[in-house]
Formats: sequence, C-alpha cells, structure tokens
Amino acid sequence: MKQLFLTLILLNLNLASSQELVLKKMDFFLNETKLRNNEIKEKLSSDEKALNYYKTAKNKSTVGGLFLGFGLGFVVADAIAGGYTYNYKFPGTPTFIGLGAIAVSIPVLSGRKKLLQKSVDTYNINNSKFDKTENSLEISVISNNNGVGLQLNF
Repeated sequence: MKQLFLTLILLNLNLASSQELVLKKMDFFLNETKLRNNEIKEKLSSDEKALNYYKTAKNKSTVGGLFLGFGLGFVVADAIAGGYTYNYKFPGTPTFIGLGAIAVSIPVLSGRKKLLQKSVDTYNINNSKFDKTENSLEISVISNNNGVGLQLNF
C-alpha cells in the first residue's frame, strides 16, 4: 500500500509541474480548461514580461475595436441618412471618415495574436525553468523517537 501511495504521489507531482498555458483561437487554456481574464492576469503576474505582452495585446484589441466600431457606425449612419434624405449625396463625409477609421483599425488589430502567443511562450519558458529549480523532488530517510520513515519534499 505504501509503495502504491508513493508511486501515485510521484506521478501526480510530475503532472502537476507540467502545467503549461496554451493559446487556442485567442483563448488561454490551462489543462484543457479555459481561463477568464482575471485568472490569466493572476497566472501571468509572476512573469512581468509575459504580463506586459498580454496587456499590450489587450490594449490593441480595445483600440482597434473602437476604431472599427466607430468606422462602421459612421458608414452605416451615412448610408441610412442617404437613403432617407432627399437630395443627399450618399458617399458623404461621414462615409470617408468611417472608411478611414476602418483602415486605421486593420494594422492596430493585426498584431494581437502574435503578442498573445509571445506572452504564452514567455510564461511557459520561464515557468518551466522555475519548476525545474524550485519544485524539485527530494526523498530522504528520517528517524526520530517513534521510528524510521520517509520524508518527501517537493
């Protein structure tokens, strides 16, 4: 029974230390469970560089989404105004402003996935180094007044 218990502890310890973040379709997964935004920030808080990459990607998403939304809003509003207003030249100034905002949003949104992947890679590289140095398994034989036993440090 003790050998089975020791074997299970060693196997679980190996699996526990191999937790890696994975990026699938712009979502973060840890052990096949999707992480929420606050959980991602909590995980990445131990690695400042990875957290900065993540925050930069999220800022790019926000700014690019705002430009895209405003651009589409201007184009649709001008199209509606052109359809319901008599003697209105449809491609008016709001349409061109909207197209400009959409054009600006494309390069802003383009680098998000690369930054998120860089964040995941940085975290995994630094986390694997940390696991190898800090969470090493140490088994020792100890004895005291009650008898002899095994001490497991991890």
